[in-house]
This record gives sequence, C-alpha cells and structure tokens, in this order.
Amino acid sequence: MRNFLQLALSKMTMKKEQIIGIYCSGNSEDGIEYYFQEITNKEYQSLLYEVATNSLEAAFIISPKEFEKAKGANWGINTKAILYIDRILINSNLENRPIHDVLSDFMVITADERGAKVLRVKTEHNAQIAKTIHENGYTLVVASQDYSLFEVEVELFGQE
Repeated sequence: MRNFLQLALSKMTMKKEQIIGIYCSGNSEDGIEYYFQEITNKEYQSLLYEVATNSLEAAFIISPKEFEKAKGANWGINTKAILYIDRILINSNLENRPIHDVLSDFMVITADERGAKVLRVKTEHNAQIAKTIHENGYTLVVASQDYSLFEVEVELFGQE
C-alpha cells in the first residue's frame, strides 16, 4: 500500500495519460474481490482485442487533458481540478459479472487519488457501461448515438 508521501506526489505530478486496469483477485466470503493498478499499453491492447488471458476484467484511460468532445459540452460543475476518463473497456465475456458495478467506484477512487475534484467520463458505443455509470450517480451531460458524457463530483460520490 502506498504511503502518504507517494500519494501526495502522484496528486501533484499527473501530467500524462495513465491506463488503469481492474483485476479480479478471486472470491471471498463477501463475494468477488477486485483491485486496480496502472497497466501497460500492451495489457490494454490485449483487452481491446479480446485476448486478455489473466484476471484483467476492465480498463480505462485517465488523463488531465480534455478528451475529444469535452470542450463543446455544457458541463455543470466548474473547477480547475478535473480529470478525464475515456476509452473504457470491459471484457466482453463478463456480461454477468459485477465488474459493471465496481467500475464506477474505481474510476472515482482513481480520480480522488490523483487530487481531482471533478471526474468527466466519455463512453463510446457501449450502452451497458453508460447505463451503469448513470445508475451509479454520474450526471449525464450529453447523450448522442455515438457517445455519452458524464460528470461526477469526486468528494460527493456515493453520498445521498
């Protein structure tokens, strides 16, 4: 587990994209357990082309830079500490697994670890991911035939 100094440094130094993978670590008495970590482009590509052979179940790209279509959106939350997630992948063989439910949580946790106040997410051509993100408390900002844009205030995520 990272200590406070490492966490503080990661909050100050995120200047480029990172690829985050979500892994299944197995079953426990409480159900299926997951963890996330930074992964390589090769691991991401293996999930993209459906040749992932390990416990990698999902991945996404997180960046401090706006993704395409972000500038034209009518965002509801304005702050300087914003991170962007797009290019979300879920292993297509896992339709009945809880990865869809934990994805929203891990995206917010990843943003929080990097010091973000707001997380903006773009989903493309995947209605199931968009539906799950929306059901888990992300605000829908734009819905089109090709993509959806969402945002969530990191500190308020999960509070009702």
